[in-house]
Amino acid sequence: MEGSPRPINFSFRLDGSQPVKFEDISTSRITHWMPYVYTMYKAMFSLENLSEGNHTVVVYANDMVVSRTFKVNSF
Repeated sequence: MEGSPRPINFSFRLDGSQPVKFEDISTSRITHWMPYVYTMYKAMFSLENLSEGNHTVVVYANDMVVSRTFKVNSF
């Protein structure tokens, strides 16, 4: 809702490793659907030197329990 605290601490984990904080976060879109205001954020990061196979990236905001998980295939 309008006035809710905005997330400021975005991080990700690769294959269960320690969290890595995103340094360059930008707002990509703000949508108003009364009484709610949704903000979409964009973060770019590079996964270099991955071993071949499947990897899991989990993204968090403000250390929330809710997260988003992505599967990455390196070859």
